[in-house]
Amino acid sequence: MTVGIVPRFSRHVDRASVVVIVLTVALFVTALWVKGVTRDAFLEVGVLLVSVKLILDTYCMDADVGRLDEPLDGMRGLLEALVSASSASARRRT
Repeated sequence: MTVGIVPRFSRHVDRASVVVIVLTVALFVTALWVKGVTRDAFLEVGVLLVSVKLILDTYCMDADVGRLDEPLDGMRGLLEALVSASSASARRRT
């Protein structure tokens, strides 16, 4: 199942987001290693969760936009067909 997720994920996430993900995880692990599991670790976990939430929101938004593009392309095709039919009709009248 992991094989199917990776291509879909890479289609919606750009290189800058991947850099942010890797940097966030690296800084989180470094902070836990330096500070240890203390009360301050909750702040680090909060920062990590906010970063993950923003990245997942971006992923979901891009996936939703991708799903909306398909019906819009269909509507664009219909409108172009209507415009060409109407201009052909106008040419026949004159």
